Amino acid sequence: MTLDPKTHNQALLKFCPRCGADALRAQSEQRYVCGGCGFEYYLNVCGTVVGVIRHADGRLLFTVRGKDPGAGTLDFPGGFIDFYETAEEALHREIREELNLEITTDRFLCSQPNQYVYSGVLYHTVDFFFLCTVNDWGAMKYDAEIRDSRLMRLEEVDLSEIGFESIRRGVEWMRQHRDGLGLKI
Repeated sequence: MTLDPKTHNQALLKFCPRCGADALRAQSEQRYVCGGCGFEYYLNVCGTVVGVIRHADGRLLFTVRGKDPGAGTLDFPGGFIDFYETAEEALHREIREELNLEITTDRFLCSQPNQYVYSGVLYHTVDFFFLCTVNDWGAMKYDAEIRDSRLMRLEEVDLSEIGFESIRRGVEWMRQHRDGLGLKI
């Protein structure tokens, strides 16, 4: 199913959160206004984190998604940044929750825009990519979001197996910039 990001949420967002009227109408992809009380609602970009975990041998840890969206496709661990949380705190929390791993280092790499459909709602996100390492790989266990994992070198990754456009662009970005970043991966 192909969705139109400019109109997808318009069918879902009809009722005003202030007055309850069936009068919330899209003025743009991002801005909604209630025809009853004038309330304005904005769909803003959500922040997410992506953990690019490097093994000591230089390979990167890719996860296989266990749930939709993208069940069965390659991904990096990560997720949404919670209220009152820094991107770095979210990165540590997400990797702990998804893989039971503690990050020993992290370094910002790049950011990429993305679209993520959850419970029928289309969220626009900006994914912040961080390079990470861990000391104790033996502690790794998956939560329900992850079906499996693979250690791979960047050149081994088939971009068509990656479920999200932002992750594909992030891998391409790392391939292009690895020398300038001192990444020997």
